[in-house]
Amino acid sequence: MDLADSIRKVEESSQLANASLPPIPGRMLLVDGDGLAYSCAGSDDTDPGQARINVLTKIEAAMRAGRCERACILLTMPGSHKGHRFAVATVKAYQGQRSSGRRPKNWAYLRNLLENSKLPYPIVRTYTAEADDLFGRAGKSLGWDNVVILTEDKDMQMVPGHHLSWRDLNYVWVPEDAWEINAHGKVFGRKWFWLQMLQGDTADNVPGLPGFFDAKGAFKPVGPKTAEKFLADCKDEFEARATVLGLYRNTYDDKAGEHLAEQAVLLWMRRDAYSSWMDVFRPGHPLDGWALDPAFQEIARRVEEADKLNIGVTVCPPCPES
Repeated sequence: MDLADSIRKVEESSQLANASLPPIPGRMLLVDGDGLAYSCAGSDDTDPGQARINVLTKIEAAMRAGRCERACILLTMPGSHKGHRFAVATVKAYQGQRSSGRRPKNWAYLRNLLENSKLPYPIVRTYTAEADDLFGRAGKSLGWDNVVILTEDKDMQMVPGHHLSWRDLNYVWVPEDAWEINAHGKVFGRKWFWLQMLQGDTADNVPGLPGFFDAKGAFKPVGPKTAEKFLADCKDEFEARATVLGLYRNTYDDKAGEHLAEQAVLLWMRRDAYSSWMDVFRPGHPLDGWALDPAFQEIARRVEEADKLNIGVTVCPPCPES
């Protein structure tokens, strides 16, 4: 049996029933394409045709659960400088711990389908940002109530919109002005960004705040429990920013602003049309008002040096509007 026959037969045996509730006009499912290639690949015994069906079945099920009229896959392309995050990171190499040795057998096959638009859904590919950033950009453009986010990446917990959990499609709504929403054992809303500013993101090798000096002068590491303890009494972003900056000063002294800005640029899920590194400094965003700070200028210098190495910025293609 050739691959085409394998795909056809599995498709015929895996048609999903129609959802009991109709789609909401205009609502779009945003799917993490980077995650699809890993999670839908199956085991070493999985047929490529079945891996393809796994992708389609996952998207169809999420569209029904989110009552979506359409879907769009967001994909980071090979060679992307990921919004200049590689140039910005100095404490640890951005994603420096990742290895291609852990990829499942059908990963390359699914990546080929995604990179060459061989699936029945529009695919937005970026060479200059991360797929993660495209979630925020699409939500900002289309309206937060019009997007449903499907990803396994915890970074998107700071992004407004309708969220579906990757494995079981549990739902949570995150308004644009949400500070903290606790659902399914996770924190959603802007507080999640500030928690990451302390605890970091091990998946992307972003350290956050590596530690702090306690009252006795002992250096203590910062993990999720410590980060939550520090921010437990913060009611909004103003209080969180002051608390986190104070902790960075405790550790880095007069270099606190520079280190805080670096981590913020790495962790913030960007929302502007260019997925620009400076989006975190824009009005209403976490470092609003910092654009005149020397920390901003230092990061701008690193990005400029990267651009001289022909790592330029181009506009990402837009998400489908209709």
